[in-house]
Amino acid sequence: MYTTSTRLLLNLLRGDKLAAEEFAALYLPLLARWAHRRGAQHADADDIAQDIVMRLLRAPSAYNREVGSFRGYLSVAVRRAVIDSMRKRKQARQAAASDEQLAGVATEDEIEALEEIEHRRVLRKFAEDAVLPTVGLQTQEVYRRRVNGEKSGLIAKALGIDRNAVYQAYHRVVVEMRRVIEGLEK
Repeated sequence: MYTTSTRLLLNLLRGDKLAAEEFAALYLPLLARWAHRRGAQHADADDIAQDIVMRLLRAPSAYNREVGSFRGYLSVAVRRAVIDSMRKRKQARQAAASDEQLAGVATEDEIEALEEIEHRRVLRKFAEDAVLPTVGLQTQEVYRRRVNGEKSGLIAKALGIDRNAVYQAYHRVVVEMRRVIEGLEK
Protein backbone atom coordinates (compact mmCIF):
# COMPACT_ATOMS: atom_id res chain seq x y z
CA MET A 1 0.00 0.00 0.00
CA TYR A 2 1.33 3.46 -0.87
CA THR A 3 1.99 5.73 2.09
CA THR A 4 1.40 9.15 0.55
CA SER A 5 -1.03 10.71 -1.84
CA THR A 6 1.91 12.01 -3.87
CA ARG A 7 3.34 8.55 -4.41
CA LEU A 8 -0.09 7.20 -5.20
CA LEU A 9 -0.63 9.99 -7.73
CA LEU A 10 2.72 9.34 -9.35
CA ASN A 11 1.77 5.70 -9.81
CA LEU A 12 -1.61 6.77 -11.20
CA LEU A 13 0.18 8.96 -13.72
CA ARG A 14 2.16 5.91 -14.79
CA GLY A 15 -1.09 4.03 -15.40
CA ASP A 16 -0.66 1.59 -12.51
CA LYS A 17 -3.97 -0.30 -12.20
CA LEU A 18 -3.22 -1.32 -8.61
CA ALA A 19 -2.74 2.35 -7.74
CA ALA A 20 -6.10 3.15 -9.38
CA GLU A 21 -7.84 0.49 -7.30
CA GLU A 22 -6.14 1.66 -4.13
CA PHE A 23 -6.96 5.27 -4.91
CA ALA A 24 -10.65 4.44 -5.35
CA ALA A 25 -10.71 2.33 -2.17
CA LEU A 26 -9.05 5.07 -0.13
CA TYR A 27 -10.78 8.13 -1.46
CA LEU A 28 -14.34 7.08 -2.40
CA PRO A 29 -15.49 6.77 1.24
CA LEU A 30 -13.64 9.92 2.29
CA LEU A 31 -15.04 12.03 -0.54
CA ALA A 32 -18.56 10.69 0.02
CA ARG A 33 -18.30 11.58 3.73
CA TRP A 34 -17.06 15.09 2.90
CA ALA A 35 -19.87 15.60 0.39
CA HIS A 36 -22.48 14.38 2.87
CA ARG A 37 -21.11 16.67 5.58
CA ARG A 38 -21.36 19.57 3.15
CA GLY A 39 -25.07 18.92 2.78
CA ALA A 40 -25.39 16.41 -0.05
CA GLN A 41 -27.82 13.56 0.48
CA HIS A 42 -26.23 10.13 0.82
CA ALA A 43 -26.99 9.06 -2.75
CA ASP A 44 -25.79 12.39 -4.12
CA ALA A 45 -22.68 12.23 -1.93
CA ASP A 46 -21.82 8.81 -3.35
CA ASP A 47 -22.36 10.10 -6.92
CA ILE A 48 -20.19 13.15 -6.23
CA ALA A 49 -17.40 10.97 -4.81
CA GLN A 50 -17.55 8.65 -7.81
CA ASP A 51 -17.47 11.56 -10.27
CA ILE A 52 -14.42 13.09 -8.60
CA VAL A 53 -12.57 9.76 -8.43
CA MET A 54 -13.40 8.96 -12.07
CA ARG A 55 -12.18 12.40 -13.19
CA LEU A 56 -8.93 11.91 -11.31
CA LEU A 57 -8.47 8.39 -12.64
CA ARG A 58 -9.01 9.63 -16.19
CA ALA A 59 -6.71 12.64 -15.75
CA PRO A 60 -4.55 12.44 -12.60
CA SER A 61 -2.45 15.31 -13.94
CA ALA A 62 -5.43 17.63 -13.24
CA TYR A 63 -4.03 18.00 -9.72
CA ASN A 64 -1.23 20.56 -9.65
CA ARG A 65 0.99 20.00 -6.64
CA GLU A 66 2.37 23.54 -6.82
CA VAL A 67 -1.10 25.03 -6.23
CA GLY A 68 -1.75 23.28 -2.91
CA SER A 69 -2.10 20.07 -0.95
CA PHE A 70 -3.83 17.06 -2.45
CA ARG A 71 -6.46 16.95 0.29
CA GLY A 72 -7.04 20.65 -0.21
CA TYR A 73 -7.56 19.97 -3.91
CA LEU A 74 -10.01 17.19 -3.10
CA SER A 75 -11.82 19.38 -0.58
CA VAL A 76 -12.30 22.11 -3.18
CA ALA A 77 -13.47 19.53 -5.74
CA VAL A 78 -16.05 18.20 -3.27
CA ARG A 79 -17.18 21.70 -2.34
CA ARG A 80 -17.68 22.67 -5.97
CA ALA A 81 -19.48 19.42 -6.77
CA VAL A 82 -21.84 19.85 -3.81
CA ILE A 83 -22.55 23.44 -4.84
CA ASP A 84 -23.26 22.29 -8.39
CA SER A 85 -25.53 19.55 -7.08
CA MET A 86 -27.41 22.04 -4.90
CA ARG A 87 -27.75 24.44 -7.81
CA LYS A 88 -29.14 21.68 -10.01
CA ARG A 89 -31.62 20.72 -7.28
CA LYS A 90 -32.60 24.36 -6.88
CA GLN A 91 -33.10 24.74 -10.64
CA ALA A 92 -35.21 21.59 -10.69
CA ARG A 93 -37.33 22.90 -7.82
CA GLN A 94 -37.71 26.24 -9.55
CA ALA A 95 -38.83 24.57 -12.75
CA ALA A 96 -41.40 22.46 -10.89
CA ALA A 97 -42.63 24.91 -8.25
CA SER A 98 -44.84 27.95 -8.36
CA ASP A 99 -43.70 31.41 -7.23
CA GLU A 100 -45.37 30.87 -3.84
CA GLN A 101 -43.41 27.70 -3.20
CA LEU A 102 -40.15 29.39 -4.19
CA ALA A 103 -40.48 32.00 -1.45
CA GLY A 104 -38.83 29.58 1.00
CA VAL A 105 -35.88 28.63 -1.23
CA ALA A 106 -32.52 29.84 0.02
CA THR A 107 -30.69 32.45 -2.03
CA GLU A 108 -27.28 31.81 -3.54
CA ASP A 109 -25.65 33.94 -0.81
CA GLU A 110 -27.46 32.00 1.92
CA ILE A 111 -26.36 28.70 0.41
CA GLU A 112 -22.75 29.90 0.19
CA ALA A 113 -22.86 31.16 3.79
CA LEU A 114 -24.21 27.82 4.97
CA GLU A 115 -21.61 25.97 2.93
CA GLU A 116 -18.84 28.06 4.47
CA ILE A 117 -20.13 27.30 7.96
CA GLU A 118 -20.33 23.61 7.09
CA HIS A 119 -16.84 23.71 5.55
CA ARG A 120 -15.40 25.15 8.76
CA ARG A 121 -17.29 22.56 10.83
CA VAL A 122 -15.90 19.73 8.70
CA LEU A 123 -12.37 21.12 8.95
CA ARG A 124 -12.70 21.44 12.74
CA LYS A 125 -14.01 17.88 13.03
CA PHE A 126 -11.21 16.57 10.81
CA ALA A 127 -8.62 18.44 12.90
CA GLU A 128 -10.16 17.15 16.14
CA ASP A 129 -10.04 13.59 14.82
CA ALA A 130 -6.39 14.09 13.88
CA VAL A 131 -5.23 15.88 17.06
CA LEU A 132 -7.20 14.44 19.98
CA PRO A 133 -5.77 10.90 19.72
CA THR A 134 -2.27 12.41 20.01
CA VAL A 135 -2.87 14.08 23.38
CA GLY A 136 -3.50 12.68 26.83
CA LEU A 137 -6.93 11.72 28.13
CA GLN A 138 -7.03 14.64 30.55
CA THR A 139 -6.24 17.11 27.75
CA GLN A 140 -8.99 15.52 25.64
CA GLU A 141 -11.43 15.92 28.51
CA VAL A 142 -10.45 19.56 29.02
CA TYR A 143 -10.92 20.27 25.32
CA ARG A 144 -14.32 18.54 25.10
CA ARG A 145 -15.63 20.32 28.19
CA ARG A 146 -14.42 23.75 26.96
CA VAL A 147 -15.97 23.17 23.52
CA ASN A 148 -19.25 22.28 25.26
CA GLY A 149 -19.16 25.64 27.04
CA GLU A 150 -18.11 24.57 30.50
CA LYS A 151 -16.24 27.26 32.44
CA SER A 152 -12.53 26.76 33.05
CA GLY A 153 -12.92 27.01 36.82
CA LEU A 154 -15.48 24.19 36.88
CA ILE A 155 -13.31 22.03 34.65
CA ALA A 156 -10.28 22.63 36.88
CA LYS A 157 -12.26 21.71 39.99
CA ALA A 158 -13.77 18.57 38.41
CA LEU A 159 -10.42 17.32 37.14
CA GLY A 160 -8.39 18.37 40.19
CA ILE A 161 -6.06 20.70 38.26
CA ASP A 162 -5.52 24.44 38.39
CA ARG A 163 -7.27 26.83 36.02
CA ASN A 164 -4.00 27.68 34.22
CA ALA A 165 -3.53 24.00 33.33
CA VAL A 166 -7.01 24.04 31.77
CA TYR A 167 -6.09 27.05 29.63
CA GLN A 168 -2.79 25.47 28.58
CA ALA A 169 -4.33 22.11 27.68
CA TYR A 170 -7.10 23.69 25.65
CA HIS A 171 -4.67 26.04 23.92
CA ARG A 172 -2.34 23.15 22.99
CA VAL A 173 -5.17 21.32 21.25
CA VAL A 174 -6.40 24.44 19.45
CA VAL A 175 -2.89 25.31 18.20
CA GLU A 176 -2.39 21.79 16.85
CA MET A 177 -5.81 21.84 15.20
CA ARG A 178 -4.95 25.13 13.50
CA ARG A 179 -1.76 23.55 12.15
CA VAL A 180 -3.74 20.62 10.74
CA ILE A 181 -6.28 22.94 9.12
CA GLU A 182 -3.58 25.19 7.67
CA GLY A 183 -1.94 22.10 6.19
CA LEU A 184 -5.22 21.15 4.53
CA GLU A 185 -5.79 24.61 3.11
CA LYS A 186 -2.30 24.95 1.63
